[in-house]
Amino acid sequence: MRILHILDHSIPLHSGYTFRTAAILREQRALGWETFHLTSPKQGETKAMVEEIEGLRFHRTGVPTPASSGIAELRQIRAVQARIEQLAAELRPDILHAHSPVLNAIPAIRAGRKLGIPVVYEIRAFWEDAAVDHGTTTEGSLRYRATKALETWAIKRADHVFTICEGLRADIVGRGIPAAKVTVIPNAVDIESFQLSGDADPALREQLGLAGTTVVGFVGSFYAYEGLDLLLEAFPALLQKRPELRLLLVGGGPQDENLKAQALRLGVADKVVFTGPRAAQGRQPLLRPDRPARLSAPLHATHRARHPAQAARGHGAGSALRRLRRRRPQGADPRRRDRQAVQGRQRRGARRRHRRPARAPRALAGDARGGAAVRRGRAQLDEQRGELHAGVSQPGREASRCGMNFSALRVLLVGPLPPPAGGMANQTRQLAELLRGEGASVEVVQVNAPYRPAWVERLKGVRALFRLLPYLLRLWQAAGRANLMHVMANSGWSWHLFAAPAVWIGWLRGVPVVVNYRGGEAAGFLARSAAVVRATLRRASSLVLPSGFLLEVFARHGMAGRIVSNIVDLERFHPATAPRAAGEGPHLVVARNLEALYGNDTALRAFARLCAAWPAARLSIAGSGPEAAALAALAQELGIAERVRFTGRLDGEQMAALYRDADLMLNPSRVDNMPNAILEALASGLPVVTTDVGGIPFIVTQGHTAMLVPPDDPQAMADAAHKVLADTGLRAALVAAGCAEVQRYRWSSVRAQLLSAYADAIAAKRAT
Repeated sequence: MRILHILDHSIPLHSGYTFRTAAILREQRALGWETFHLTSPKQGETKAMVEEIEGLRFHRTGVPTPASSGIAELRQIRAVQARIEQLAAELRPDILHAHSPVLNAIPAIRAGRKLGIPVVYEIRAFWEDAAVDHGTTTEGSLRYRATKALETWAIKRADHVFTICEGLRADIVGRGIPAAKVTVIPNAVDIESFQLSGDADPALREQLGLAGTTVVGFVGSFYAYEGLDLLLEAFPALLQKRPELRLLLVGGGPQDENLKAQALRLGVADKVVFTGPRAAQGRQPLLRPDRPARLSAPLHATHRARHPAQAARGHGAGSALRRLRRRRPQGADPRRRDRQAVQGRQRRGARRRHRRPARAPRALAGDARGGAAVRRGRAQLDEQRGELHAGVSQPGREASRCGMNFSALRVLLVGPLPPPAGGMANQTRQLAELLRGEGASVEVVQVNAPYRPAWVERLKGVRALFRLLPYLLRLWQAAGRANLMHVMANSGWSWHLFAAPAVWIGWLRGVPVVVNYRGGEAAGFLARSAAVVRATLRRASSLVLPSGFLLEVFARHGMAGRIVSNIVDLERFHPATAPRAAGEGPHLVVARNLEALYGNDTALRAFARLCAAWPAARLSIAGSGPEAAALAALAQELGIAERVRFTGRLDGEQMAALYRDADLMLNPSRVDNMPNAILEALASGLPVVTTDVGGIPFIVTQGHTAMLVPPDDPQAMADAAHKVLADTGLRAALVAAGCAEVQRYRWSSVRAQLLSAYADAIAAKRAT
């Protein structure tokens, strides 16, 4: 494999960015891959356009003429893109690997599309958040919003995304990016260099003026977001309690002179040692006072070397920590609070050490709990060696490391089943079959079970009780046999009568519950019922959603979820093996229930307009529902009744055959989430013209995988359909892109997302 890396800057400059990059390049070369390296103008003036540094060859980009903000970034993007295209012609890479910031991703994506080379984007920090943490902008400002939009644009268009911690991954997925598209490759450690340490080096301690002292150390870059000013302000209070303390700061950066001046002002300059960017030896406790920030703060090296470590809770300081942006009480002084927190942690640590009996210098090694933590940390770090290779060759492999497989599960699946064969009913039945195929024990409690006795269905006022009471009894009994509940949930009364009781029963029986919400009317439903939904979801272990659209809707109401995509049976839904007979008019299909929210009347009106240009066109409407008679009457009124066929409800095989016989799909929804009908049409090699409502723009892209039109606009739908039918090149491009896009909805891709969600739900339940 030949990889062209596009970098912000590289060695010989010193930063965590350059060290991680160099480590990645060396490991990729150890795998037998060929790597080539291009830096942006941020590298600065260099002696030559090609430099050999520590056995690695770096191609440089010339520094553009200085310009105002905005113009300078545009010039940089153009310069980097030109260099990528020049080097790609010479080096013939198989893949472009763009490293953050987004100013590298944009030219890589543009060049990749132009040259037909796939692009992966590695995000180590978001450009907009880095700017906030560096103090060059504020969160929510126009610049912040613009750079965030650019970042999201790049993420959506990259072929795959790598990031360094779960916090950043959650942020990316929260922007509507499929979870399967994002792989975490955490910072790693050169375990040959960072081994279990013994006694401190007395010569080094003497050289640094630290003999006979207790040393608190920091190793890293001196940026504002590291919070070293907080550490310095806390240090005088620490000295009052522990006069023998010394502070060792190893590194350098923009805050270097400010920190030295602060130490002088506080009267502790003689107790603080600035070494510059050099390697520290010896065994010192390390304190990381980072400000809350969405920048990774790796502590792996200190853990590997058995250094005691204290870390502030930043977004990236540990793969499981959540973003900390909490509202503080009015009048609270965050700097005073943070100083007190640092001082308090150090005092508690000192008291614990004072109470312990004397022991060997290896403080952690002699502590059973600490030693176990070190051993676990070492095992995890050893396991992560080679993670880069696994992330590239096997996306989604992280789910297989969760310590669980489907065969260990006894799943209680709660949801509707066909008949009638709606989207959620089909997904419930399909999921049950797939889980059983993976070895799981699956019991289904059906929310739309037939009424018993059958004549009860005619009693509209009381029939709900005849379904609800047996349903609750079956739920209670089945929950006692399960070790996981998966609840398929919808809006309105379906939530209140079926989904919510399932969650509460699971909570009462002590079973972890995964709520799989799928309602397209979520925005309106939560606007009315967010409080009661939130109360129920607190009893669930996990909320999974099929689209970024629903993720955003729930987030607006303070409910966090994760994406587990819909599943498409690509064995059943596939393109036709032979073209239809020549001379036939175009065959259009609509595959939605005959209900007002699906806008089938718009499809009929659009088809009537289309018939003027395509007099032999035919329309099949597959579905059933309360609007059937009204739609048949409308077809008669529009003069197209002879060309329109209402097929009624079809099963999966019949739908697949209908798609393969069609030339175009119309989806006229007024409200929607993630319609499987669109995904099945794409999988069947069918171009799609659809409204742009709800979650639809999250699964298809205008002009690339589908044609998007406004809802309730028959003329726009007719124009788009005519354009696709008349332009064979456009039709072929839509079909090819649609078939490629839908591959990520196959079971082999979604299973890792689902297994990870199940494992996390079980772990969360155990934790409570």
